[in-house]
Amino acid sequence: MNQCIIYLLLTIIILYMLYYLCNINQPKIIEGATTNSSSDDYTDPDLSDNALYLATINASNIAYLKSRLDEISSIKTTVDAMNEQVESNSAAIDSINTSLENAGADATPDQSTLNDMVETGEATDTDPIEDS
Repeated sequence: MNQCIIYLLLTIIILYMLYYLCNINQPKIIEGATTNSSSDDYTDPDLSDNALYLATINASNIAYLKSRLDEISSIKTTVDAMNEQVESNSAAIDSINTSLENAGADATPDQSTLNDMVETGEATDTDPIEDS
């Protein structure tokens, strides 16, 4: 009985090996491959009159365009936010500039004080820099 099982297993293994050796040189089948052409040139499938093909192409084009419009919309939101920040910064810079102009005008003595300082060579007690 044991010898019979061993012979049966050996026969199955030998048959499998023969099957494998016979099929080793056959070309492999690749699903979806329709030609054996080695050319990289595009060949038009000539489906321009097929309504289902055209609908599929249109649907994919619409989906692509929608994704691009969504990207543009998000970029517009970002640009609007940046524009608000630029306007806020511009107002702050104008405010700083105005305050610096006012401080500079207050620190400059009038003409009569300048003339007195030139004649005496000394600063007066009403020096606006010392008052600060």
